[in-house]
Amino acid sequence: MGNFGSEDDKGIEQRKSKFGFVLPRLQIKFLILLFLTSVGLITITYFLLDYMYYHQLQDFIENTTLSQDELKKITDSLNLFVGYWALICALFSVMMLSFGLFFTRRIAGPLYHISKALHEYFEGNTDRRIRLRKGDELIHFESLINRLIDSIEKNNLTKHIEDKKKSS
Repeated sequence: MGNFGSEDDKGIEQRKSKFGFVLPRLQIKFLILLFLTSVGLITITYFLLDYMYYHQLQDFIENTTLSQDELKKITDSLNLFVGYWALICALFSVMMLSFGLFFTRRIAGPLYHISKALHEYFEGNTDRRIRLRKGDELIHFESLINRLIDSIEKNNLTKHIEDKKKSS
């Protein structure tokens, strides 16, 4: 009954982890950082393309003997390239945010479970133990914290027995 992975908790936890942020503050900060990194990379790329396209191409156009039709074909091709590049950058940003959300859940989920179990333990549910999913990033903390709780329980029991002997 007191285990963290009880059937009542599993349904709630699965819905929370599928449809929302587990630790919103941590995850949103990380996703904002990823988004700003993507925007920075895209902005740098844009300015490089802008420099190459407008400045270098303008010098080429001024010094060329190509016809207007040939110059229009080159310009149209470059505009198409910039359009595709913008689409690729947008897809890259979406991909970065998707991977970021996936990986933050791998860290935030275990932190949430550990925090919830410890809160319940401190509220008096001493039967509560931490159970993480196989493959979670912080899985090695599961046994350490459970051993710590067991040690505290053992020390409390020993102290309680000694107090009873003294009072008898």
